[in-house]
Amino acid sequence: MKAIVSIKSVVFSLLFLTYSLCAQNTLKFKINNCSANKAYLCSIYGYEVNRIDSSLKSNDSFIFNSSSKLSSGIYRISFNDTVFIDFIYNNEPVSIISRYPLLTESAEITESRENAVFFDYLKKKIKLNHKTDSLFNKFHNGNTVVLYHLIDSMNLEFHGNTEKIIKENQGKLVAKVLKTLQVPIYTDTSAFNLSNIEKNTFLQTHFFDNIDFNDTILLHTELIYLACKNYFEKVINPVTIENYTGKADLLLQKAIENTKMFCYILNLLMDKFSASDYKAAYIFLFQNYYLTNKACYNDRYKASIFDSDSVKIDFDKAPDIMAYDTEGKPRSLYEVKANLILIFFWSPSCEDCEKDIPAIEKLSEIYLPERLTVFSFAFEKDKDIWIKSVGKIKSKWIFVSDLKGIESDIAPQYKLKKTPTYVLLDENKKIIFKTTEIKEILKEINKWVGEKKK
Repeated sequence: MKAIVSIKSVVFSLLFLTYSLCAQNTLKFKINNCSANKAYLCSIYGYEVNRIDSSLKSNDSFIFNSSSKLSSGIYRISFNDTVFIDFIYNNEPVSIISRYPLLTESAEITESRENAVFFDYLKKKIKLNHKTDSLFNKFHNGNTVVLYHLIDSMNLEFHGNTEKIIKENQGKLVAKVLKTLQVPIYTDTSAFNLSNIEKNTFLQTHFFDNIDFNDTILLHTELIYLACKNYFEKVINPVTIENYTGKADLLLQKAIENTKMFCYILNLLMDKFSASDYKAAYIFLFQNYYLTNKACYNDRYKASIFDSDSVKIDFDKAPDIMAYDTEGKPRSLYEVKANLILIFFWSPSCEDCEKDIPAIEKLSEIYLPERLTVFSFAFEKDKDIWIKSVGKIKSKWIFVSDLKGIESDIAPQYKLKKTPTYVLLDENKKIIFKTTEIKEILKEINKWVGEKKK
C-alpha cells in the first residue's frame, strides 16, 4: 500500500512539474555584438519603468523564466538607461534575435506571432520617418506645397496598410496597440488641399478617436502616457489656459466610465500642470474633478493646491490659531461658533488690506455673527500700531495677533504668500476656500450663505 501511495505521489509531482513548465512562457533575447553581461526585464506603466527581473548573458542570449507572473502589456529589455528593446507580452513565448545597438531595426522574431506583426510595423514606421526627414532636407528651401503633398501621400498609404493589419489581427493585443498608435488623419486625398491650421483643428478634435479608454491593458504600456503628452505638448494650439482646460475636460470625459483609466489620466494631467506656468488649469482639474473623485486621491496634490492664490479646498481642518486680542485676552479660532468663519490675514502697514477692509465691513452689516464671523489676524510686532489700526474698524470682528510680525508661525502653517489673504472655513473649521482677491472671497461667501439659507 505504501509503495502504491509513493508511486502516486511521484506521478502527481511529475504532472505538476510538467504543467508548471508548460504554463511558464520563456522570454529569450539573443543580442549579437552586445558587451553588456546583464539585461533587465522591465514592466511599463505609463511613464513608470520598473525592473522586475534580470538575466546574465549566456551564449549571447538573455533568458527570463518569470513570464507566468506577467500581465499582458508591453515590456522592456534594458541593457542600460538608453539602450533597450520593447516587446509585446500576451501569454505566449517570445524569442527575438537582434544586434546591438539598433535593436528594433535589426530584430528578427523567431517566436511570437504578435511580436512579428508588432516589429514589422515598427520597422516600417522607422523607414517612413527616415523618408520624411529626407524630404524635408530635400525641400528645405523649395516648394513646401509639393513637400506636404508627398508627406500626406506617404502617411495616407501607411495608415491604410496599418488598418489592414489591425483587421487581420482583430482581438489580439497587437491590434489594440497598433490601433492606439494610429493618429487619426483624413482618409482620402481631401487632406492634400487643407492648410496646416485646418489639419491641426481636425487633429485637436479627433486625436483620441482610436483609443479605447475602457481597456486598462493599455495602461501597461507607454501608449496612453505618450498620447496625452504629445496632445498637450504638440497638438494643442494656441496654448492658452482656456484651451488647456477645455481639452483636459474633453479628455477626462472620454475616460470617466473607467475609474482606473480616469484616475491615471487625471493624475497625469495634475502632474503636468502642477509644475507648469498654467496653474489655473491645475486648479480647474482639482476643483472640477479631483474633489469629486476621491478614488483618485493623492496627498501631494492636496499639499500643492494649498499653495495656490485662489482655490476651493475640501480636505483639511484649519490649523488652530491661538493669540491674544486687543485687551490681552487669549483667543482660539476653534472656540468660534458660526456657520462660516472668514480668517482675514492682514497687516496695519498693508495698503491693499486697508482698501479691502470697507468691503469686509459691509459683510458684517449684512450677516449676523452666528452666520458669518470675521476672525482677523494681524502680522505686526508693535502692539500700539496694531491697536490703533484696529480702532479704525467699526465692525465687531475678532481681532488677534501674536505680535511676531512676519516671523509668526501662522504664516507657514497656512502657506501664506502675501497680505491680504482670506481663508473661508465651514462650521467644522474645515477650509473650503482660500484667495488673495477680495472679489473672489465676496463671491464665495455670498454663495455659501445663500446655500445655508436654503
